Amino acid sequence: MDRMCALGNKNHNPFRSVVQRLAYFLESNKLTTASLLRRLGASETEPVSINKFADFLKTKVEKRKDQVELF
Repeated sequence: MDRMCALGNKNHNPFRSVVQRLAYFLESNKLTTASLLRRLGASETEPVSINKFADFLKTKVEKRKDQVELF
């Protein structure tokens, strides 16, 4: 995430904005990436679906963006 945030201008890189907000969410909630994925239903053999992750981003991280854009 650090490498992603170092690239480009925030206004011209919407992915960077999402990554920064996700990093803030993880830090604020004292979560690791692995613990977040487990909370979303991931396991050793079953990843989190893109739809489910987009839903999570919409409800918790990027409330102003529409579902299609987050997908």
